[in-house]
Amino acid sequence: MISDTAAYRERVTLSSNAVFEATLGGVSLMDVAVILGPIGAEPVGASPSTFAIEYKTEDIKPGHRDNVGGKITLDGQLKFITDTLHPVLTGKDKGGLKMIKVSTQAFK
Repeated sequence: MISDTAAYRERVTLSSNAVFEATLGGVSLMDVAVILGPIGAEPVGASPSTFAIEYKTEDIKPGHRDNVGGKITLDGQLKFITDTLHPVLTGKDKGGLKMIKVSTQAFK
């Protein structure tokens, strides 16, 4: 099991129907992410959010890179997302996902 926290820096309170999702994925194959752990979706609450993802050890391949990512949606619209790789299962994990706000201006 992988457990960690995820935070966003903006000082906003999200409504109770905002959802945080974390995924564990293998990224060693050319541009194809393989989801290794189920998506953990939970109400956001206060930042930082804590999460835990269970995975099967036999799905973890020696020499492959595995990462955790996170996002927050509100009414199905993306509000925050991780924009950098967060390697896990390497023994050098730094922990703590940092999410950035998604600009709605880019979609208009």
